Amino acid sequence: MLLCPLFSQVRLSFDHEDFSNISIGYDKVLHKQDNIKLGIGAEYMFPRISTNFSDDEFSFNSIYMFMRFAYEKKWSSYLRVGINNFDSVSENLDGMMIGFGGSYKLNDNWYINSGYHLYSADNYNYSSVVYSISRYFKVSDED
Repeated sequence: MLLCPLFSQVRLSFDHEDFSNISIGYDKVLHKQDNIKLGIGAEYMFPRISTNFSDDEFSFNSIYMFMRFAYEKKWSSYLRVGINNFDSVSENLDGMMIGFGGSYKLNDNWYINSGYHLYSADNYNYSSVVYSISRYFKVSDED
């Protein structure tokens, strides 16, 4: 498959508030050691409207580093730390993001994830509980 060399994971996420916040993301594993994986990732949040930001349509788009720690065959946790861009009708600012949560392995290719993510840029802060479904692609150098 063409995606195998490019992606380790492709993800579709929804936030807990009203499931109207949809984002897509991908992670690329750069280093793998026993139960730990390290890599980089990016996430694109589709624009949404919020009364918290003067009814402006906004989005946070992020680039981050991640660490995954597997506890056993089915369960793992993740930590994401990076930068983001807050984009709205009236503002375009850079800031930080942090996310942490857990994953459950459905089979060799599909995982479900849940976590807490916080996005911040200047005076704009957005946090949410996020639910995701992820598709993993094994590349030739992974076992």
